This record gives sequence, C-alpha cells and structure tokens, in this order.
Amino acid sequence: MGAAMFGGETIGERLTATRGRTTGFDYLRAGLSISVIAFHSVLTSYGEAYTRMVWNGWWRPFIAVILPAFFALSGFLVSASLVRSKTIQEFLTLRVVRLVPALFFEVTISALILGPLLTVFTLRDYFASPLFRAYWLNIVGYIHFQLPGLFLDNPDPNMVNRQLWTIPVELKCYLAITGISLIGFSRKKWRMLALLALCIVAFPVIDFARGQDPFGMDNVPAKVMIESFLAGVTIFLFKDDLPLSRGLFLLSAALTFVCLSNRYASYIASIPTAYLTVYLGLTNTPRTLVSRIGDYSYGLYIYGYAIQQAYAFLFPGFRVWWANIAASLTVAFVCAALSWHLLEKPVLENRKHAVAAVERAASFIGRRLKALMPAQRRAAHRKQMQRASADTDGGS
Repeated sequence: MGAAMFGGETIGERLTATRGRTTGFDYLRAGLSISVIAFHSVLTSYGEAYTRMVWNGWWRPFIAVILPAFFALSGFLVSASLVRSKTIQEFLTLRVVRLVPALFFEVTISALILGPLLTVFTLRDYFASPLFRAYWLNIVGYIHFQLPGLFLDNPDPNMVNRQLWTIPVELKCYLAITGISLIGFSRKKWRMLALLALCIVAFPVIDFARGQDPFGMDNVPAKVMIESFLAGVTIFLFKDDLPLSRGLFLLSAALTFVCLSNRYASYIASIPTAYLTVYLGLTNTPRTLVSRIGDYSYGLYIYGYAIQQAYAFLFPGFRVWWANIAASLTVAFVCAALSWHLLEKPVLENRKHAVAAVERAASFIGRRLKALMPAQRRAAHRKQMQRASADTDGGS
C-alpha cells in the first residue's frame, strides 16, 4: 500500500484528485463512533473504578486515541469547509446546521420519551424538576447530564448523556478557527504552526499556574482535543507540502502510541495523531454498505450513551460489556439511521436556505445599525450641546 498506493502524492494533490471525497473518512467516522460505544460499555456496565483500571492498562493508547482522532478529523475537514464558505456567517451557519438539529432531536427524545418511561419519580415530579428544565440547555451547548429520577442505581449513576461533554469543546474549536480566520492565521501557515506549538506548551503551563495538575487525569484532557483540532487545521494548511507517506504514517502511529501510553506525554500527541488520522481518512478503499448508506457517525455518538444506560437499567442482571455493546449498538444504529434519513440528510440538503436566511438577517441588522448610527450621533450631539448650555447658564 503506502507510497505505491498514493504514488508519492501530497495531501493537497490527493484532495484535488478525489475532490475531497474519499471513503477513508467515512470508515474512520463510523469506526470512531463505534469505538466510543465499545469503550462506554465498560463504564455503563461496571462503573468508574473499573474504567480507571482500563485506562491504566496496556490498552490505554487504543482508547486514548479515539477522541483526539475525532477532533483532528474535524479540524481537517472543517478547514476545507471554511475555505469553501464565502463568508464567516456561512461557515458558522453550516456548523450549526450540522450539529444542532440532530442534537435537538436527541435531547427531546431523552427528555420527553426516555425520561418519563424510565424515571423512578412520578410524572408530576419529573416534569416539575429543575433538572428537567436545565436538560434542554444541552441544545445550545450548555451541558447537563442528568434527568430527574433516571438511572440512579446504574454503575454510572445519574448520567444520561455523559458523552455530550465534548460538545462545548467542539464549539470552542469552531470559535477558535473562526478567530484564526479573522486575524489571518489561516493564510499564514507558519504562524498557524507556531500557534499550535504555543498551545502544546502553554496549555499544561496554564493549568499548573492555576494550581491544577494537567497530568493527573486518567483520561485524555480536553485541551488535547483542542490541540488535535488545531493540528488538523495545520495539516490542511500544509497540505501542498506534506506527502502522503507510509513512512510518516508508521512513524506517526508509533509516536501516537508512545505519547498516549503515558499521561505525561499526552499533550504532544496531537501532531502525530492528526497525521495518522488524515492519512487513514485519505485512503480510497472500495465502497461498501458502510460508505453507501449515509453518515450515521454523529447519530451513533449522540444516542449511544443514553441507550447504554437504558440497557444497564433494564437488564441489571446482565451487565456485561459484550452484551452491552451488542444490544446498544443495534438500537443506536437504528436511531442513527432514522436521524440521518429523516432529519440530518434533509437538513443538509437544504442548508443553502439556512445560509441565505442568516445572510439576509445579518444584512438587515447591518442596515438597521447603519440607519441608527447617524440618529444616535445626532442625539449624542444634542445632549452634548444641552450640557454645554447648562454649564454656561450656571457659570453666568
């Protein structure tokens, strides 16, 4: 495979040749989403103590790579979306269109169907609880994990959607790349590389300065996800310089394994993880059912944990990881398929209308502000003249 497969191409040449449509990203998204459910089968079946044992075992790097790879993939692909977008408003609208509708639907199902069916509270107390009202804030990225009376005695008690903790991190990444674009770093690739290097050094230093231990977590810190996103952005900017090399791929895989094996080296894992992810994403393997049916990865991710918690609640005598995976993945696949075909795909097919609506709203607001500015200046001038007149009268 390797050099023969890619013919010595650069990343940019491969993107141009395939128009950015390689099956590798399809398989990668699906595989990473399934991996999240597989790992969460340990937490939802046995609890946090057992999960910490898994994190500290020999398999740590295979678990730790999942989310950084997700974020590196996102950084690379979102950069391409930013380049294609005519305005920042269009770019941000496309991000909202991709994330929010499916998230809104999942939150609604959890709060209005799953919760009332499985809560140990009365329906009156359930709907009157502040937890129920706060749960809807998940839609705007203000994450709340609990619903009233749900999963109280599960191995991971009270948690409905633990995996949603990554949503605010992803939103921060979108704001970061927007800021990077506005200040021009997206047109200065060496500055972007310097910014990435600065983040790798500064993030743990900032935690130390705040009295926090950046290496004290069993899992991978959220800041490593942000670094991985920025590494994906950086690789996109260097796409015309970086070769798709089997040697670089193997080196990146080895460095990723070493860095993620030790929590003290996790902050420097972002660059090799990003290259590893992009290399795999740009492979153009034969299409199968997985790459033809649609992008179920987001649905699998957002529905998976609630389904796993429901399984642990309904079958307390059969809380074993493999049964959890088999049952939960089956139900999550159905939910993801419905989400994709009934909601996500139709919304994406009509995204131009959303972009046009936002552009019209932004234009209207801009015109109103311009119309108000002269009136505001005149009013301010009149007030200034009135104060000056009052001062003159008072002095005389």
